[in-house]
Amino acid sequence: GVQTCALPICQMLVNGGTLDGVRVLKAETVKAMLSRQTTPEQGMTYWYDPERYQSVKGYAWGYAIGVRVDGVPHQMPGSTGDAGWAGFTNTWFFVDPKNEIVGVAMSQLVGTDPGAPVLKTLREGIYLALGKPEALKLDK
Repeated sequence: GVQTCALPICQMLVNGGTLDGVRVLKAETVKAMLSRQTTPEQGMTYWYDPERYQSVKGYAWGYAIGVRVDGVPHQMPGSTGDAGWAGFTNTWFFVDPKNEIVGVAMSQLVGTDPGAPVLKTLREGIYLALGKPEALKLDK
């Protein structure tokens, strides 16, 4: 299924471009993908309206992935440099290279961000289990 495809890709991103000891992407490519590619003048450009979809509030465009922006309010636990993507039925993946975390959440919930509470709970649980309570502060 999709989760078996997404998980190794996410792990490769967290590993800086390698998977199982094999270089898949250059480290510089991964760094660029996981870096904000929009300017502050462009604002918080993102694929969904962050007022309607609270789960993307505080994220902007990297290369084909949403990246966490420092200094703005967030609705999802996380850390500087985390990134992710959402699907139509509120599927989600996120990577947090700083904390070496990969998360994949699969659902079949259609609508205006109905998966946000599930995703938030998942992320809170992961960060708390790893002893990273600072990741729960949403207004970083």
